[in-house]
Amino acid sequence: MIRKVVSGLLMAAILATGGFVYAEEKKKEEEIKINGKPLPETIAVVNGISLSSQSLKSDLAAYKMFLESQGREFPPKEQEKMAKELLGRVIDSELILQKSKEMKIQIPAETIQKELDQIRQQFPSEETFNAALAFQHHTVATLKTKIEKQLTEEEFIRKEIAPKVKVDDSKAEAYYNENKKVFMKPEMFEVNHIFISASDTSKEGKTDDKDAQQKANRILAMVDQEAHEKINSVLQKVKKGENFSDLAKKYSDDETSKNNGGSLGTLPKDNILPEIADAMVKLKVGETSDVVKSQYGYHIIKLSGKTPAQLAPLAEVKSDVLNFLLKKEVSEKRKTYLEKLKKSANIKAFL
Repeated sequence: MIRKVVSGLLMAAILATGGFVYAEEKKKEEEIKINGKPLPETIAVVNGISLSSQSLKSDLAAYKMFLESQGREFPPKEQEKMAKELLGRVIDSELILQKSKEMKIQIPAETIQKELDQIRQQFPSEETFNAALAFQHHTVATLKTKIEKQLTEEEFIRKEIAPKVKVDDSKAEAYYNENKKVFMKPEMFEVNHIFISASDTSKEGKTDDKDAQQKANRILAMVDQEAHEKINSVLQKVKKGENFSDLAKKYSDDETSKNNGGSLGTLPKDNILPEIADAMVKLKVGETSDVVKSQYGYHIIKLSGKTPAQLAPLAEVKSDVLNFLLKKEVSEKRKTYLEKLKKSANIKAFL
């Protein structure tokens, strides 16, 4: 239930814990503006109910933090577009809230508090939690109000919209047949390796002390040479036909896989280290590679099994398809329901 609420706050938490001083100095008093002007205190009036800009400020602040955490800007034109889109959501939420009140839907105070407590627990300290609230123009009280509105809407959808949604096996089968590419399982590879660790000189720290740097480089070169000699000696044993699993247990530096004969599991190519994947796809089942170098060290790869790409049977994915179609139809019916509410509503927006 709390995922929609938490998403923005967790973004603030990243900033608050990873760059608290920066955020404290630069974000705390920053004012949200559209076209160079501050947001009006009242952004809309819906059936006589005035809507404060607080929620819009919070959502815009969260989105701006998200972009900045990725090194992206939030240009004025995009800010205006996003503000209008978010305002539409605020108005939709208010319409549903008003309808929920007519239906006498109420969320117990203890339920709201429980959700608030779960959000608070996502943060390492009360300080970062409060900072996250401040950065997003929230207080505990306004956050509780937001939680109440979202839980109220969820209950409204459960009572008023979801019962009218009908999704049966025939619709699931039709969707499955029309979208078979979505349900293709990728080619899977059962891979084992013997790994000898070596230093990655490209990632080692540099120093201005030339003598110290030369000494460090010599040590790294010696470590790499030793690892290279060790993996080559193991490769010779592999080529002589010694048991790959036994060799992995005896020589591999991969503590996670060595006791399982070097098994990395059965994985799609995209989930495997690129250097290993490139060597692996050239092998036939049962074959082993020559020495493969990665950023971590040296590997000998064995392709122990391979399963071709195949279509997942309907029975295996039907529950997921039904769930997807149910959510999709609920969303469509919610949209239709809101369109009807808007036709009879008195709405004035100020953006």
